[in-house]
Amino acid sequence: MRNLWLFPGQGGQNPGMLDQVNPQLKEQVEKWTKVKLLDTAEGYQDSVQI
Repeated sequence: MRNLWLFPGQGGQNPGMLDQVNPQLKEQVEKWTKVKLLDTAEGYQDSVQI
């Protein structure tokens, strides 16, 4: 694997930070983890995204 997404905790994320991620890679990560990656201000309000 060549990519590592590290989110060190609440407050370190910004809406739009996944804009540069290949959409196919993002979909694959969502499929593997069963977590919808919400790249919005609302999505980063909680440390758990479902």
